[in-house]
Formats: sequence, C-alpha cells, structure tokens
Amino acid sequence: MFRSITMAEDFEEELGFRRTHEIVPVTPTERFSAAAPAIFIVFHLHQHYQSFQVFGRCYPEQVPGLSPQTLVGQDAMYIALEDETGYLKLFPPQGGWTPGRYKVEIHAGEEVNDMSLVGTMRFTVEASGK
Repeated sequence: MFRSITMAEDFEEELGFRRTHEIVPVTPTERFSAAAPAIFIVFHLHQHYQSFQVFGRCYPEQVPGLSPQTLVGQDAMYIALEDETGYLKLFPPQGGWTPGRYKVEIHAGEEVNDMSLVGTMRFTVEASGK
C-alpha cells in the first residue's frame, strides 16, 4: 500500500511526473521541538483500485505524566483513485507538546478498527531550544 512514509516538519506540493500534484516532505525527521506547530506524516502510495482513507492516531509512548492510552492527536485523509501521495497533520495537544516519545498508529480503510492497522511510527519531542 505505502511505497514510502516519512515524518517531517512540513510538506510542499510539486507537479509530479504525470502532471499530478505530488506531496513531498520538507525537513524529514523523527525529532521535533516542543514548540513545533504541527508534525506531518507524508506518504507515497502504490497503485490502488479504489478510494479509501488513511488515519493517524497519536499516543504518548514514554511521556511523563501522560498515560499511553491517551489519544493526544489524530487526522485522516481521503485518498481518491488518482491520488499517489498524501499527508496527515498532527497538531499539538491542548497546552502544547510535552517532551517525550510518541507513537502514531497508521490505519487504512473506511474506519479505524483492529483490522485497519497497517503500521506504527514513532517520534520524539525535545524541549524547545535543543
């Protein structure tokens, strides 16, 4: 399903090889500042024969004061038949990002359930100024 999937500080839209709009990551990283306004997950897809949705659900994995079951952010993107790229945007939770390690569950399909999970990505938030 995914040819590549990357976490980044931002994204740009470029004109692709087949004159389609292609989403490309800007400053790929797995380490973000606590002051980061958003965290992007940019992906390129293999050819697909029906539309579907990609969901990202963010949980604290090792964050002081937060339970690992706490949903701190989520996003979804509808993927049309002609789409070859896309992105998810995770905004900081109320009060901002707390330094620590987070995980993002990536789901694909029509809804989030046990069968829709296709993978997990991890990132670290560092105190501002590092």
